[in-house]
Amino acid sequence: MARGAVNSKGPNRYFLNALESIVAVTGTLPVNVMFTCEGEEEQGSPHFHEVLAPYKERLRKAYALLDPGTSQAKDGSITMSLGNKGICYYELEAHGAKWGRGPQKMPIHSSRKAVLDSPVWRLVEALRSMYDPAQNKILVAGFYDSIRPPTDEEKELMGVLTTRFKDRLFASEMENIKAFANGWTPEEAAWHLTFDTTMNIDGIWGGYTGPGSATILPEKATVKIDHRMVPNQDVKAHHDMVRAHLDAKGFGDIEMRRMGGGDEWSQTSIKAPVVQAVLSMYKKNNIEPMVWPRSAGSSPQAQYTRELGLAAAAGGLGHGSRAHADDEYIVTEGTDKVAGIVGSEQSMVEVLYTYANWPEGKKT
Repeated sequence: MARGAVNSKGPNRYFLNALESIVAVTGTLPVNVMFTCEGEEEQGSPHFHEVLAPYKERLRKAYALLDPGTSQAKDGSITMSLGNKGICYYELEAHGAKWGRGPQKMPIHSSRKAVLDSPVWRLVEALRSMYDPAQNKILVAGFYDSIRPPTDEEKELMGVLTTRFKDRLFASEMENIKAFANGWTPEEAAWHLTFDTTMNIDGIWGGYTGPGSATILPEKATVKIDHRMVPNQDVKAHHDMVRAHLDAKGFGDIEMRRMGGGDEWSQTSIKAPVVQAVLSMYKKNNIEPMVWPRSAGSSPQAQYTRELGLAAAAGGLGHGSRAHADDEYIVTEGTDKVAGIVGSEQSMVEVLYTYANWPEGKKT
């Protein structure tokens, strides 16, 4: 139990242990392996492109990306995603000095609101022009235009999810929610979670963060916003759409700062050999995973799938949870439902040998 136990020091150690075991027994690995390690994902991987650049030609020789991980829930079940959404993340700031109205340099007593405009309400007005909460609809022109419809493979995967696994679709979320947007059923919500783009307010600040209360009229207000991007949305293009929208609506004074590098969406077919190798390992362990076309979250995976043209898969046996918390943990001994360290390492060995027996794997 410690920060990084499950995300991702534990699984990385398991994978290295598995490779050492194979070499100790057979003298060589069944496939060639290259490692890439990157520590800025939480900041949106702002330097990923420049760090990756010197190694691109070498990495293009690879056939697939494998991301080892302890993927079992407490009951032993598995959820697997074949990609992820991208993320466009930025901060907006309304400031009295740039607007030319309201306080210009510092907060002022809130009684002066009777005669002064407020940058906070200016920001709220701008946000309301961007999104209609009643319809859960983004109002930025062109924001939905590039989204491609779901493919036949994606529809088939969703059909399996919403019939065979309907009782598990939102098992963890149901402890914290009462209803889905627009009155959707869990099956409908699963579809929208996978295929819809989003606009989410991550936090808003009006100039005071201390304890107690402060009756002030702030000189500025900021808000952080993220959009989860689906195929074929482009992070920079949609960032520029938001800027153009604000300018067109008369909010040219509102500053827009891009946060992080902005990960793009990623997608791999279920037919890819590396995906089939992971699925085969689960089948041999009598587990039928929930397979989502993509995760609703984001990661730098697109650097491999779209920049380098590699198929990508993630998975492995074992259980851990509370990622990013001080009490983050990973199971060591295991039970009849959940693999411990030995079972997790064996699952990695199984994936490598299964992949090695594919025609694609035999060439690596």
